[in-house]
Amino acid sequence: MGEVGKDEFLWRLQQVEKELLPLEVKERALHRRTTLGFVLQNITWQIVVKKHDQSGARLPDIPYGCLSMVYASAQTTVAPLRLRAKGVSMELPTVREPKQLVLELHETDVYNMIESLKDLRENLQKLKKAK
Repeated sequence: MGEVGKDEFLWRLQQVEKELLPLEVKERALHRRTTLGFVLQNITWQIVVKKHDQSGARLPDIPYGCLSMVYASAQTTVAPLRLRAKGVSMELPTVREPKQLVLELHETDVYNMIESLKDLRENLQKLKKAK
């Protein structure tokens, strides 16, 4: 069996990489490592019916959605923990606890959010196709 040249080896390695790790997974991981904003970790929801306001006054049953989004601070903005001793300095990354945003959404708010997210998705898809 003959030796494989460097170009052939790199091409084969690239083909294996494509099969093992799809481009979308690589892009998402790279984005999460380099973003300056918050990183979404989880979304949960539940339906609630409001029957009273804070003063205890009775309200007509008002259904709404309670949307909970768990996010983490950007990895690039995490302040390192610096340890110094005589002649030695070491930086350790600190991990911030995930934070949570809870939104109480009327049905109209949910429709508006869905439409905004659809627009975002369509524009991302257009940009991807233009590549």
